[in-house]
Amino acid sequence: MKYDLSIIVPGIRPHYWQRLYDSIAAACCDYSWELLCGGPFAPPSELIFQNNFKYMHTYSNVPVTIQKLTLLASGEYICHQVDDGVLMPQSLDTCLKQIDACAYYDILNMRYSEGVNFTGGVRPPEFWNVNTDNEFNLSHIDQSWATSVQPMMRLGLFIAFGGFDCRFEYSNHCHHDFMFRSQLEGGNIVHSSCGVCRADHMPGCTGDHAPIHNAQLGPDLTLFKELWSSEREAYLKYNNYEAYDKPWTRRFKKLYVSYDEMVNDQ
Repeated sequence: MKYDLSIIVPGIRPHYWQRLYDSIAAACCDYSWELLCGGPFAPPSELIFQNNFKYMHTYSNVPVTIQKLTLLASGEYICHQVDDGVLMPQSLDTCLKQIDACAYYDILNMRYSEGVNFTGGVRPPEFWNVNTDNEFNLSHIDQSWATSVQPMMRLGLFIAFGGFDCRFEYSNHCHHDFMFRSQLEGGNIVHSSCGVCRADHMPGCTGDHAPIHNAQLGPDLTLFKELWSSEREAYLKYNNYEAYDKPWTRRFKKLYVSYDEMVNDQ
């Protein structure tokens, strides 16, 4: 079946997936949608029987999981979400109407809030401007650009650019790298007119966040600076993920059978 929107979620917290699914149902009433989740732990039984839910079992890292889930997507559009988030009512309807009016190469930045126990307000559009973050002060990053880590775009656009550079361990720098590659080809980052997701947050190395924190501030930041300190190619081979399609050892010391087992071992 073809859908208007495929929501792609790499996740280790299946105990939150039903909550996410229910919030999507309230966020996307005027368009058809499917939820695709990928991770090592089985989804709740209630979701398995939903026709618009797909699950992929994998221990791979987040960029590889997103890359593979996208190949299962049937939507005209895709968007990336997190499994500890809750979407706001009618937000996806608003975003789909907005992106329908955009050019093919444009990407919608779905603005969100993030904080411990869902605190914090929706980040304003200027938060996503490159010139507000010293991390992006690199020789081949245009300071007029913007970025996004919860984007909505045409499925064909993501595939055409080769998706993510899966040398990154986590998705944040993958997202920045993708947004900048698309802007090399004349695309624009358009900020959503509404807030979309309210996300919970585990700061630093608390909870289950340590592997993400350490990957972002370690190898991913180093690779990102290296790539954007010289001329960068806009297009990649989509199958670049295949070399990294293996258990993410920073997260999984072994092939855990449950979320609780994994957290207790960290």
